[in-house]
Amino acid sequence: MRVVIAEDGLIVREGIAGMLRHFGHEVAAAVGDAPALLAAVAAHRPDVVVTDVRMPPGYSDEGLQAAIALRAADPDLPVLVLSQYVEQTYAAELLDSGRSAGVGYLLKDRIGDVAEFVDASTIDREGPVAELGPDVLSESFDAAEALARLQARGDMEIADALLDQRALAGIGNVFKSEVLFAARVNPFTKVGTLDEATLARIVTIAQRQMRANAGEADTMAAAGGRRTTNRLDPSARLWVYGRRGLPCRRCGAAIQRAKQGPDTRSTYWCERCQPRT
Repeated sequence: MRVVIAEDGLIVREGIAGMLRHFGHEVAAAVGDAPALLAAVAAHRPDVVVTDVRMPPGYSDEGLQAAIALRAADPDLPVLVLSQYVEQTYAAELLDSGRSAGVGYLLKDRIGDVAEFVDASTIDREGPVAELGPDVLSESFDAAEALARLQARGDMEIADALLDQRALAGIGNVFKSEVLFAARVNPFTKVGTLDEATLARIVTIAQRQMRANAGEADTMAAAGGRRTTNRLDPSARLWVYGRRGLPCRRCGAAIQRAKQGPDTRSTYWCERCQPRT
């Protein structure tokens, strides 16, 4: 399969290219801005386009608009769009371009899951797009629908359910652990054992944390990165994520880490604050 990649970050761009080559795909071009993407597609006629939403020169939605233009010219061209956060308006615009088959939308946080990324990047010209759940960053976020979708995943562990973009769209691996710590829920708890009030609290916390961290990239960088503790110290930004073995900021117990779910993602929690039930 011939792929054209558009991503302004050199390390990410080369990482995506290397991953695809490892799985036997041909990377026809890897470029860093939207005009170069349009030129590369015209020159190489790829089987699939992988593009970031935000790219030079404006860092708004240049990649998305390029993808829409490409789909307008070739409605059957498969396109996978990457974004830091799921934004329903972006997904809707992409779905409205060309035919609804052969388009995909993936959180950048999920690129590290090799199996998921390679599967997403091999969308074909007939493949359906998985339905996104309610977007936690949207002004029209439907908390009741998000709650119902979580409840429908009763056999899943709650941490895995939060990563299912068909339940709630926009939550990545960092916020999965942070949300459950704030809610005092053990990440390995089955969704079906949690009452409605607890699940509703998880949804509310997820929306609050994600919206508080949805600023522009330069604002986030100036603040030291993602933040859930509301502390000004950049070294104290998060409650549990990345803090294995360090004392819990609430109770002092050692933070735990384990691999979880079919994608073996890292999960962090405090056994004292989030006891197993």
